[in-house]
Amino acid sequence: MRRAALVTGASRGIGRAIAVAAARAGADVALTYRSNASGARDTEAHIRALGQKAITFQIDLADEAALASLGASARDALGRLDAWINNAGADILTGAGASMSDVQKMDLLMSVDLRGTILASWQAASVLAKQPDGGVIINMSWDHVLTGMPGTNPQLFAAVKGGVLAFSRIARQ
Repeated sequence: MRRAALVTGASRGIGRAIAVAAARAGADVALTYRSNASGARDTEAHIRALGQKAITFQIDLADEAALASLGASARDALGRLDAWINNAGADILTGAGASMSDVQKMDLLMSVDLRGTILASWQAASVLAKQPDGGVIINMSWDHVLTGMPGTNPQLFAAVKGGVLAFSRIARQ
């Protein structure tokens, strides 16, 4: 049986590596991106070159309405979803994010990394629960949540990713 995974934030970095690893393991992959269309196309092409199906969705995880149809669209395109990996996160270290105030960075991280992960997890749970054999949701936290790291940006990441960790440890009833 073919397996399928959805990976958010798969146009570069860790998300791209996860999506490609899933394809190498034999899974078809749905991937999302917010603004890096070129990177998403490259990731999709790489997955297809490995002989797997790939489909790309442009989405902002902070947009609840956009998330509402993501799961069903990915499942319909791939025939099923076995894994939903919430990897996407806001970039506050480079580009426009680097020049934001600390409060703006905090708001962006809360909106995308924490709220977006929670909304995406709820969407994933709804889709996976409708499948006879369910599936798995993987939420990306951060190792420094437990160990700490100096600086304001790490402080913000730890607070938000600590929320992701706490959320992920408690099953929704």
